Amino acid sequence: MLPPFATKHYQCYGTPPEAVAPLIPYLKNKGIRTIWEPAAGDGLLASYLRNWGFNVIATDLSQGIDFLKTNLTILYDAVVTNPPFNLRTEFLRRSYHLGKPFCLLMPLLVNIEIASLANLYGVELLILSRRVRFIKDKKRMDTSPFNVAWFCRGILPKQLIIA
Repeated sequence: MLPPFATKHYQCYGTPPEAVAPLIPYLKNKGIRTIWEPAAGDGLLASYLRNWGFNVIATDLSQGIDFLKTNLTILYDAVVTNPPFNLRTEFLRRSYHLGKPFCLLMPLLVNIEIASLANLYGVELLILSRRVRFIKDKKRMDTSPFNVAWFCRGILPKQLIIA
């Protein structure tokens, strides 16, 4: 049986290219070549990353690969993903656990657990100065209910950057 977040009611909010573009120079400066995109959904983020020259391993729960539980024996340099909103804390915890550089596009709505993880392990924030108009059902949303940032570790040269 699939977990509740994997049902047909699960909503995918695709990442537009303007949300990814500010991150690219930092990934390249760190020498990142192979990226694991574990919440690939319809593949938008993975395709943008490939267009910028990265090798991308795109997986998703729909393929039977659960980022939160699977221990893949793949070689990758960093995790870059837009995790499901309702699983953002779990994705952050798992990313710290894996011990590799990561970038998670998440709302600037920080709960106690996210704050505790960031305090314990450190966090770098690439705050996007404009609200991202995500893609839902192949259409741009008119608005976004919140600002987002790339929550990173081992990628940015300092803890806070506003792009």
